[in-house]
Amino acid sequence: MRCFLQIGGPATKRQATFVHRCTAAMLFGLLIAVASAVSTSAYGGTCVGVPLFHFRDGSTFIVGKAFAVRWFGNRNILICPLHLLGPAGGYPTYVDPHSVPDLIESVDVMDLQKREVLTTAHRGLLRTGSPVEHRSGNLSDDMMAFELPANTALTVLGLAPQLAPVGTKVRVLTKANNSTSSEADSYAGTVQHSSPNGITVRLDQSLDAFSSSGSPVVNEKNELVGMLVGTGDDARTIINLAPSTGIYQRLYAEMGAK
Repeated sequence: MRCFLQIGGPATKRQATFVHRCTAAMLFGLLIAVASAVSTSAYGGTCVGVPLFHFRDGSTFIVGKAFAVRWFGNRNILICPLHLLGPAGGYPTYVDPHSVPDLIESVDVMDLQKREVLTTAHRGLLRTGSPVEHRSGNLSDDMMAFELPANTALTVLGLAPQLAPVGTKVRVLTKANNSTSSEADSYAGTVQHSSPNGITVRLDQSLDAFSSSGSPVVNEKNELVGMLVGTGDDARTIINLAPSTGIYQRLYAEMGAK
């Protein structure tokens, strides 16, 4: 994680900015150490579900995938893409990210067959962001987060401590909509491009599980490498991820280490 110096202003302000950024990096390392004890053996457990959004006006909307990560203070956080609540996700209009906590009362996480509720998240945690189709330049901008209870049926994933390098073997955990099983399928692939703004993965086979935006992508240690936010070719063998490091930075920027 980079430590940025602010340009201009008194030296004390620059130093404060530097300390803040470096403190965030050190706290990330602490978070990883705690979260490493949370994840189960590779690809085990129920670590992905289907989010059912309950709006405060009484309407509902179900689309995509969602997963949980561990945050400081033993908090569990539900993560999914912002673009699910927009035309790319089948929703009629874009939902302003600033309004997400005010518009959404709760999020039920359904099993992959959408038969039962695994857990329910409350309280939207982010008021910033940009759906991937708006091309902000950072795929981690395409993210929503909600508070999960301490006890949840979802397997809580730990964030990979570093940006996944090119050549990393990964798996997408998802399931087709017409699934006859509640167990996630895993689609193997290899990281082809990696930057703080986004990761590109080439899959070994076509991703035939549609509505997979928000699926967790894990490495061989079952650490979260990134969140699937889009595909890059018609064959659906190239996918784009919001990196784990970017997910951490988004959460830390608005929530801090609490």
